[in-house]
Amino acid sequence: MTKYPMGSVICGTMLPKDLIPAFTSELDSLVKHKIPNFPIVESKVRKAHRQLVRDAESWMAEATQSEEETGIEGWELDEIGEDYLEDLYNALDCYAGPYFYFGAHPGDGADHGWWLSEDWEELLKEDGGIKVNNWDLVPKGFVGLIAVVNDHGNVSLLNKPPHHKAIEIWSVV
Repeated sequence: MTKYPMGSVICGTMLPKDLIPAFTSELDSLVKHKIPNFPIVESKVRKAHRQLVRDAESWMAEATQSEEETGIEGWELDEIGEDYLEDLYNALDCYAGPYFYFGAHPGDGADHGWWLSEDWEELLKEDGGIKVNNWDLVPKGFVGLIAVVNDHGNVSLLNKPPHHKAIEIWSVV
């Protein structure tokens, strides 16, 4: 089973000097994962992500050295840093589970990580999936995505293939 990342990666900051190292570290960890993870991310894309990590780490080292030499925060003045930040956001989003995204938390712009999309229910319906509050309400013979939401608001997304038991994709408690 794929273990999709969920929740916060870094919070309490919006500074590129804090975000870029955290995002680079997170992406590096995801790219190096050895289990059959993230089948949605092709090896060619993962290779590009490895290069992005190396490039961003090199840029960070140069920015730090420049800051030490000049006393000017190269991280904040460099447009390249903004480009790396955007590229890292986009790369990390590739590893998001179904109906999740990588970005700022909708209620706290200084909390960055993987969050359930606010419109996940609409997207599920568009994909032909169903949402139920009890497993017994799943129509007999149903094939596809099923979101089971209990009375506490916990959500589990399952995939029900034909002639097999449903497989959990993710759960949010």
